Amino acid sequence: VERENGLREDIRTHAELCEQAQRNYERELLLHAEDVTALTKAKGRLQELEKELQTTRDALKETEGKWTSAQEGWNLEREASHKEVASLEDRIKDINAQNSLLHSQLETV
Repeated sequence: VERENGLREDIRTHAELCEQAQRNYERELLLHAEDVTALTKAKGRLQELEKELQTTRDALKETEGKWTSAQEGWNLEREASHKEVASLEDRIKDINAQNSLLHSQLETV
């Protein structure tokens, strides 16, 4: 009887240990599932951010190209304006020289 009681106590202890191990396993399984879910969400967010970063880089590259093109256009316009100003200054000098010549011819008449 005493041995039987001892065996029953051992069975009860092992059953409690099994239940506790099962609860621990289930808790760990839930925690793992939560971690997997969080990891999946983090990976999704990372992909979104990588796409957004690429889109931003593409937009920056396009903007830089447009800016460079516009700057080249402005440089060409500025160069053309400087040439036109120089040409007009030469023309003014010529006209002033002709004007002076005409004045001196008029004074001799």
